[in-house]
Amino acid sequence: MKVRTPADFGIVIRSVRSAQGINQQHLAEICGTTQSAISRLEKTGVCHIDTLLRACNALHLQLEIFPQSARLSEKSVAADL
Repeated sequence: MKVRTPADFGIVIRSVRSAQGINQQHLAEICGTTQSAISRLEKTGVCHIDTLLRACNALHLQLEIFPQSARLSEKSVAADL
């Protein structure tokens, strides 16, 4: 799924969490955060980046970043890093 907005992150996290039968409290415990932080992430997509990465890891999601422009190749982006 392409994620274009913070709210999209929340939709993905909620959908995958629910499909895996994990409640917000359990995910929060795995991520080392609070249930309210997970709720906020799912409703708005707003969270600390480390919380997002921990949630993705806990739910076995892979986060990849690609350039939007077709003119930028992966090699040119990698060379800039």
